[in-house]
Amino acid sequence: MKCPDCGYDNVVGLSVCECCGQDLTAFDETDAYRDELKAVLLSDLDDAGLIDPVCATVDVSIAEVLERMRAKYRGSVLILENEKLIGIFTERDLIKRLPATAVLENERVGDYMTPDPDTYQLDDSLCLAVNGMAVRGNRHLPVMDGERLVGLLGVRKILAYIAEKADL
Repeated sequence: MKCPDCGYDNVVGLSVCECCGQDLTAFDETDAYRDELKAVLLSDLDDAGLIDPVCATVDVSIAEVLERMRAKYRGSVLILENEKLIGIFTERDLIKRLPATAVLENERVGDYMTPDPDTYQLDDSLCLAVNGMAVRGNRHLPVMDGERLVGLLGVRKILAYIAEKADL
């Protein structure tokens, strides 16, 4: 919230301006922010700004998958077979599943992916997706329109969307 005295943009919910010390309790807009945040969390995933996922097939080498991830600055690769989503390979899979002695050019991504990843539909709420991410520990969400993959949503994108739309 902006301080009425100095104009400093404080974090919502503070009782005193971080810049000038002005008492902000008389200007509390917490209820308005709460309603705005609620509206954002109830919006469809389609509104959250999906990104184009990096995709591969099960036979692609880990070395190639990592190069694709690096080139697009993504933390995951979606694994497709006949245009159907069958798995996801993430930074976490790399760390937890791949042996340290592995020769990346010789290892297939299909052997280390997480099969049947959690997916969400375009018309699912952002709140549902965030809850699923928190409960299951996912950081990357494949988003579908029926059976068709339409995009990917990650933690950073979700936080940026919430901050922008809720004017935080």
